[in-house]
Amino acid sequence: MGNLFLLFKIDKFGIKSKLITQLYEIELINSEKEYLEKVGQELSLIPVSDTVEDLNIEGSQYNLTNVKVEMGQTLTLRNVIIDKRARVFFKKGKVLSILKR
Repeated sequence: MGNLFLLFKIDKFGIKSKLITQLYEIELINSEKEYLEKVGQELSLIPVSDTVEDLNIEGSQYNLTNVKVEMGQTLTLRNVIIDKRARVFFKKGKVLSILKR
């Protein structure tokens, strides 16, 4: 759990980082992320700011367009990537991306 907090600390310095385990790739997203060649992998996005504004998810089983998501909502959990190129982008907020390998 402590390693997750390191993602936030490193982010304050503008450095992109990722936690990789046998089962997951976890990273903090500030505005956009592209997933290439991840077809069939499960993707969960957890809002870690009060709100995430204009969230878009493309290339997944459950795409979203310009949705406002608040911390604690479960709308963005357990999605599945279905295209060779999937993309997440938003205007404001932060999300924790958890990609099941």
